[in-house]
Amino acid sequence: MTIIFLIPIYFSANTNAGGLYFTGFWRAQNFVSQPSLNLIRYEMARTIYAGDNKWMQVSVFNIGFTVLYFIAIFGTKLLAVFNNRKSLLKLPAEFHLFFVPPIIISAMIGFFFNQEVGESNTFNFIVSSFIFLSFYAALFCAYLSENKRRWIGIVFTVFLILLTIPRACYKIYNNINDLTHYKGFVILRPILDAARIIRQEAAEKDVVLVDVRAFYFDKYGPVFSVLVDRPMYYSSEDFLRWFKGPEDEIQKRKFVRDTIFTDPNILNVASVLKTSNINYIITDFIQ
Repeated sequence: MTIIFLIPIYFSANTNAGGLYFTGFWRAQNFVSQPSLNLIRYEMARTIYAGDNKWMQVSVFNIGFTVLYFIAIFGTKLLAVFNNRKSLLKLPAEFHLFFVPPIIISAMIGFFFNQEVGESNTFNFIVSSFIFLSFYAALFCAYLSENKRRWIGIVFTVFLILLTIPRACYKIYNNINDLTHYKGFVILRPILDAARIIRQEAAEKDVVLVDVRAFYFDKYGPVFSVLVDRPMYYSSEDFLRWFKGPEDEIQKRKFVRDTIFTDPNILNVASVLKTSNINYIITDFIQ
């Protein structure tokens, strides 16, 4: 009954959100093609077999790529598949009913489909499965620790945890290093001060333009839109491309932005400023 009521609301709100299209084993093939794995020759072999319509050999490669991909992505979470009836009974049926269908559906959508908008970010579906599988991996470890040979389960679980520590330490180190060297996503105090001044002084309908040369992060997301809480003239360039904004309007505003910030002819700059209704410009770029 709940689904019947939710379906009209969902589809009315997501009419223009874009759909899904089938990609087959593209994600696994793309994964093994990255240079760091040194497996590109296998993907080339698969392509040659596909060109010769030798689908049995192609299937072998695709299955192998898929196994490698899932091992690399899910890692210790794959312990979840080793649960048996006794371990699963430790949790109520409602728990499995809530988690198992999303795990399967999310993995299938994330692995075999891409979105028509947003490029290949359907990896977010796989992340959902990644998180939910953690519960079942923990359930398997708990079951091992409660068996007759309890010490085996404890040793195995401790060993498993130790295996996961290096990655966490590596990521923490990288994040701290990026922050201390201003390589990560850092918003400095002067930027926050500028945004505060605009929020205080600008009218609600005043339009703001950001110089992406000075604030590169505004290209990847609506950062200044959030900070100043005012309409943006041209912002979040990658978002506009990923989610297929109106192309004519995008090109028009991009031209205005580039003219303002890069055209040496002051008359051209004055002309586009006069017609664009831009009220505030944020930049610290010194020519």
